[in-house]
Amino acid sequence: MIIAVIFGVFLCVTVVPVVPVSVLVVGLVIIRSLSDYGISTGTRPAILSAVSLAVSFVAIYALVLHASRWQGHRRWGAVAQLMLGAIALWTLVGIFHYGINLDLLIDSVRILSAAAVFVLAYAYAEVPEPRTAVIWMVGPAALLGVIGGLASLEGFVNRFGRLAGTFSHPNAAAAFYGIALIAVLSLWLKSRTKLLAAVGLLSFVALLLTGSLGGIAGTVAGILLLVWSRRASWPMRRIIQTVGVLGSLVVAYFLTGLSDRIAEFSFGGAVTISSSDPDSFQWRIENWRRLVVEWRENPILGFGLGASNHEVMPLGGPPHSLYFQTLVDMGIIGILALAVIFVYWWRKARRNANGDGWEGPTLVGLFGFVFVNGIVSNFLGYMAALYLTVALVGFLLAGRGFRNYDSTSNARPANLVSTSPGAAE
Repeated sequence: MIIAVIFGVFLCVTVVPVVPVSVLVVGLVIIRSLSDYGISTGTRPAILSAVSLAVSFVAIYALVLHASRWQGHRRWGAVAQLMLGAIALWTLVGIFHYGINLDLLIDSVRILSAAAVFVLAYAYAEVPEPRTAVIWMVGPAALLGVIGGLASLEGFVNRFGRLAGTFSHPNAAAAFYGIALIAVLSLWLKSRTKLLAAVGLLSFVALLLTGSLGGIAGTVAGILLLVWSRRASWPMRRIIQTVGVLGSLVVAYFLTGLSDRIAEFSFGGAVTISSSDPDSFQWRIENWRRLVVEWRENPILGFGLGASNHEVMPLGGPPHSLYFQTLVDMGIIGILALAVIFVYWWRKARRNANGDGWEGPTLVGLFGFVFVNGIVSNFLGYMAALYLTVALVGFLLAGRGFRNYDSTSNARPANLVSTSPGAAE
């Protein structure tokens, strides 16, 4: 904790005030995507634990700094205040039930930092060049993941032979790689550059190496929604692309360990309750049933942020579902708030998908991933994937720079931040 504070203060004093906000957001995503290495194998260096927590402090401080400078910014206001108010409310709910619990407070800080990254990208970021920003955000983790997974390097592969890479768990890695693949594919469909193709291939291979069925299902759903939401001059193109996606999945099923993963499920068999049992389907069904029983004790506001990860754990493990996690942590009101976010996200994405840009289809694809993957994952606990998602959604909703993306230019940009006078809104 002390190291995290020192490192965070150093960054806040020396880096945050002078670095452009878009560069800062991209940098936070990169660092966060690399700082969970070794958790899945118990070999995580102590310094990385401090770095991951320091990133949260830096994101929050950066938001406070830029909000104080730009108090009248038109995008700052109701959205940010609602998010901050909700986090504060359910942090207090947790304190009411469990007192000053360090684990719950750290979870609140991490969620607050993700909200800060979203607001920074949505309200304060300069004009980023999308191809460069996306490649930098996803490339390092994808490259290290593929190298570590194929070479079975220590700390990258867990005891079941699944790739965790630089993330806390194979499922967390799959969430990051899946989101990365959707964003890169959307850009590649506009520009067809070799660098984007390479990064997309790395993300695809890394995703398969995780063996995460939930991550792969979310990615397939996201890509199919992306394909069908894009404008197509030739209607058959969508069908061909759909067949290509499904064909790739079939090939991956036979060439990788996906068939073994599916064979682990004992459908209709006895329920196992070991949190380490690879038969996670039966475990999750039973865990969800017991979580609902626990939730009934506090149905309106739940037990507070992080409760389902540390306190309300009937089978000794996390909820493995975004929706049950929200229900237990934030109650019915939290579920309603999540529904409002999803409806707004979907409507905004579909409205933007009517244009010729890549922003709308990408938002649709990201929505598909989160919605489907969230059924069986601890998405709110996958901080690197959450940072990447909120950064992308923030940039896309703001329409800064990404809206001005020139899909006809294949020239490599010199800088992450565009200085074109006509780019800003």
